[in-house]
Amino acid sequence: MNLTKTRDIKGFLYQNYHYIALLLFSLTNIYILSKTVIHLDDLWYKSIGVCSPSVMLEYYENEIETSKVMYKDKEGNTWVNTGDIVRETESGNYEYVGRKKRNFVSGIENIYPEQIEDLLTTLPEINEVVVTCVPNDLVQYLPIYHISLNDSDIDLTTLEKKINSLVEKKLGVNWLPCKIDFSFTFLKRMTNSKLDVTYYQSIDNEEYQKNHNSYDNSVNVRLRKM
Repeated sequence: MNLTKTRDIKGFLYQNYHYIALLLFSLTNIYILSKTVIHLDDLWYKSIGVCSPSVMLEYYENEIETSKVMYKDKEGNTWVNTGDIVRETESGNYEYVGRKKRNFVSGIENIYPEQIEDLLTTLPEINEVVVTCVPNDLVQYLPIYHISLNDSDIDLTTLEKKINSLVEKKLGVNWLPCKIDFSFTFLKRMTNSKLDVTYYQSIDNEEYQKNHNSYDNSVNVRLRKM
């Protein structure tokens, strides 16, 4: 997803926070919020901020959540941090990476589940993917893949090797799963038709609490690879 090339802006936001202005859709202003500590291949990840009459006013009766995402500049303009992360390319454009709230650290890398999900759905055997994580003392978090298959007549051992090879090649060792949960039915969705990430995360949390030692072997394998 390419947005636009960077444009110069003046005033408070530029002078104090080094925001980068973008033009997107029909909104009044789109800015990239200040650089995060996330770093990959000498290119920075940034989050999108929006200032427009069409953005939300607040989270209903929830001042705490509102304060986390909404800000005012010296001119009184209200800004909303959308929580969407973009990656600056060498050409000066921006590509969509994923949602900040789904990001987790594994090893020395920030993992964006959407990147794994998009990559795996390029395989003809795979219909849908949800990526979650569980905590680990050595690498902070371990990814788990929940995968819905297009056909029940699939050799799962061969497919698992294919998945691991693709992920390691395209994304790296830290993105590899500690577990893959295959399903021959559609993955669970919310009432708004989006895949229910929270549902699968809660299942993984419960299983982890029951037997977290079962995940240690995958970490040992990963460390031998690195």
